[in-house]
Amino acid sequence: MSSSDDSSDESFHVEGEETDDYDTEEVDRLNQDKLAKLKCMRKKVNWNSEKERNDLLVRLYPLFKYWKGPLPNLRSIFRKNEIEHILSGSAMNWDVTSENRRGQRIIDFVVRSGYKDKPNVDKDGKPSSRRTTPVHHAAGRWLINNDNVFRALFKIYDRFDVNYTDEGGFTHFHAACMSGLDYAVQRFLEFGQDPNCVDRVRRDSPLHLAVRGEHRKVVELLLRNGANPNLINDTGETPLHVICLTSVDEELLKLFFKINDENNRMVQIDARDDLGLTPLNVIIKYGLSNMIGLLLRNGADPNLANREGSTPLHLICQQVVDEENFAKLFFEFTDANRQTILIDAKDNFGRTPLQWAVANFMPDTIDVLLDRGADLSSFAFPSESHFIDRFRSRAYPIYPNYKLRLASGLLSVVERLESRGYELDRSDALVVMKLFADYGVLDTLADLDNDWKGPPPNLRDIFGKNEIKCILTACAIHKDRSVANHRGQLIIEFVALSGYKDKPKIDEDGKPLLSYTTPVHHAARRWYPNRDNVVRELFKIYDKYDVNYIDEFGFTHFHAACIAGLDDVVNRFVDLGQDLNCIDQETGDPPLHLALREKQKEVVKSLLTRGADPNLPNAEGWTSLHIICQTCLDDDLAEFFFKINDDIDQTVQVDARDNLGRTPLHLALGYGLNVTAELLLRRGADPNIADEKGLTPLHLICQEDFAETFFCVNKEKHQVVWVDAQDKRGRTPLQYAVASLLPHLIDTLLDHGADLYVFVFPDESHFDERFEALVFKADANFKLRLASGLMSVVKHLEHRGYELDRSDALVIMKLFAKYQLLSMPADLDKRWYNNEEFAREAKKIMVKPIMSLYNFVRLRPEKAEKLLSYSDYFTFARADHYWSFDERYSEACAVYLNTILCRTFLRRWTLEYFLKLTRYRLSTECCEIIIEQLSIEDLLHVCLAPEVMIQSHDVCENDVKPDEEKCNKSRPLRARKIPKKLKDYVQ
Repeated sequence: MSSSDDSSDESFHVEGEETDDYDTEEVDRLNQDKLAKLKCMRKKVNWNSEKERNDLLVRLYPLFKYWKGPLPNLRSIFRKNEIEHILSGSAMNWDVTSENRRGQRIIDFVVRSGYKDKPNVDKDGKPSSRRTTPVHHAAGRWLINNDNVFRALFKIYDRFDVNYTDEGGFTHFHAACMSGLDYAVQRFLEFGQDPNCVDRVRRDSPLHLAVRGEHRKVVELLLRNGANPNLINDTGETPLHVICLTSVDEELLKLFFKINDENNRMVQIDARDDLGLTPLNVIIKYGLSNMIGLLLRNGADPNLANREGSTPLHLICQQVVDEENFAKLFFEFTDANRQTILIDAKDNFGRTPLQWAVANFMPDTIDVLLDRGADLSSFAFPSESHFIDRFRSRAYPIYPNYKLRLASGLLSVVERLESRGYELDRSDALVVMKLFADYGVLDTLADLDNDWKGPPPNLRDIFGKNEIKCILTACAIHKDRSVANHRGQLIIEFVALSGYKDKPKIDEDGKPLLSYTTPVHHAARRWYPNRDNVVRELFKIYDKYDVNYIDEFGFTHFHAACIAGLDDVVNRFVDLGQDLNCIDQETGDPPLHLALREKQKEVVKSLLTRGADPNLPNAEGWTSLHIICQTCLDDDLAEFFFKINDDIDQTVQVDARDNLGRTPLHLALGYGLNVTAELLLRRGADPNIADEKGLTPLHLICQEDFAETFFCVNKEKHQVVWVDAQDKRGRTPLQYAVASLLPHLIDTLLDHGADLYVFVFPDESHFDERFEALVFKADANFKLRLASGLMSVVKHLEHRGYELDRSDALVIMKLFAKYQLLSMPADLDKRWYNNEEFAREAKKIMVKPIMSLYNFVRLRPEKAEKLLSYSDYFTFARADHYWSFDERYSEACAVYLNTILCRTFLRRWTLEYFLKLTRYRLSTECCEIIIEQLSIEDLLHVCLAPEVMIQSHDVCENDVKPDEEKCNKSRPLRARKIPKKLKDYVQ
């Protein structure tokens, strides 16, 4: 590190009046001290360290700030590169927050010292332009009054015949254009500088930089000296894009067009940037409405879309603020230029400008669009996601009153649309209501209602009709079926108390328009605990009973009153001539069906006594009686229905068939409504009618205790029951009873004449169908229920004389294997019953009055087998036990009980199958001894072994190319091969 030790007077540069206030000798002494200090500072700096260079600037600032007298000759103290470090550091660390502007003072000090840059020369003695200077560094920082920095630096770097260029291709000429130094730009151009040179990083031309800084004089210089107005930068922007993006001064745009016109230079006014935006798109996107006219007058296409398909009109309708004048101005300018606007153009999402205006809550713009011919007949109301996207993009949720903004915005656009003839349908209203619910708008309204003091206001003075309708609809729609809609009811009551009443719209003939979806429709179509109260409050507002509003699905106010149980409202409608049998077009249900489905007995009574048809079918073919027989938990509804019809001497068609051929008795039995089924039988229902599947009522009886009642009532009525009737698959009620594992029903059917002689044991598929229908499939003891049920039905059949054959037994074995009724969980310890949790809970469960489940599973199998009968297992499996221990232990317990339960059955049939497998070469006694040593699973495998062999053989026979490996691996029915210990016997 070297320095100059020269301390002569040549180390100072005298400037004007710097020494006027000093005695010459004193000034010389002070200057010598400062000079020495400056040299000392310079020596202590490691110029390769940015931190030390910055620290030097901090120390130089006060020294330069308070320097008096002649200024030093900096070349005699610092090297050229060191001075450039000082200048670059000052330019890059320009402190705009400092009152004294430290960087500027340091640069100004260097300028006043008389320092001038001298270009580096090449071997030919010519100045080299490949160099990065403080001017380049200053250009990399944008700060307030940055132009002053450039102005000062260009006093140091004042050679305009040398255009210094950094490694990115950015030049001093670019910097001069960027900072608006028109005198420097003029000098560069005089020395032959290309006005279209671009930097290699951003590809900005000098004209891009000048218009970005809004430097009009520089722009004019460049254009008049051949600058290309259509060059693009790295983002595809032309200078015109940049003007539209950054300038709020239309004078610059006017100048741009004026000079290009004078130069006969065509401006590509519809050029697109990389986002597909034209200059007109850019101006509209940033809301610069004052400049639209200039572009349009100069030929901009008002319909050109960007990459997303958005035309200028789309962009106007996407503005944050509903600036009515913006849309008006646009149309005024296009009118003046006789340009046609595609007002219903669709963007890439299929959205029109009108949809955007609605989603953006722009009622004034909606009016402008409709006045200009936007097609309301094909208009589609924006989706919920469209509203949410716009709502979030407008940053509404950050405002404290955003709920009010949302509510007022939605209601205002709805009101504006409907005032112009648009009819909000059910799906549109649902969108509005979901938004209200999602953003908690109703919470605010409910709080207002609670806090209101004094008489309610006249809501018509505050809201429009459609706005009130939207509020009421939002209150009527309630998502949670388990929670009462107290908030909605409270607001509706407030509206009703205010005296607000609906006024029907009138057609050309002065008659009310009936096709109109109201909050009543929305409320009645849902169910929540206080739904009926909400509908009642709404009818205080919609109280014109001669006007039966109907929604787009054919559902009316009269239907709503029937559903909600409002018999007084129903009677008022009927008094004014309402048809009692009018159909809900969507379901085909007449009013009586709707009331019965909701168990609204008073309405049912009113409808029947005033002439409603009890036998009218709906779209499914269901009469009122069919509806009653699907209504659970109300056994007296049918009796109530019959009594009213008896009182008015009206005949009920008790055997009416629906579209599937089912009578009310079929449905009652299918739903387990035994009381209703008995009533139907006593009312003359035919016990033998088959539906389209051939199922009679007896096929459908699924509760053992009702079967006896069924036969008794029919005996009293002297009606013969076809106990062996076959459905279309040839199945009898007895087969259904067996497949459904209902042993006592088997006895009842046999007691009443079922023919066991022609009985065919159900096949595997029949059992599978019934098992799929079982309601206890998810129970912990599901396996025990199946096994005990199978053993019980076999026991009852055999007790009544049926002889189970080998094929019947094989069906049962296959079910054992398929449902893994004898398979222990693989990951369970062999002594699972010692688990502490299982032991604690099992001691509470009794298999017999004197025997707990815990004690039972610890017995030896031989003893346990003798302790319980099949009936005991069957009863225990169906008892209402709550097995609270781990699911694995529940399954293990059920499987263990199954092994005890099925042991005798399996040993019996294993003997027969084993004899066959050994080709009867062993005696029965010998086989019994062998079988006695087998586990329960081995017994099952022996029984299934012939079936496995047959299926494996069939697989090989059916293959086009026999695959020995495939045959060896085929294991249907989840059965293993014959146990190894038996292989010697069956070879």
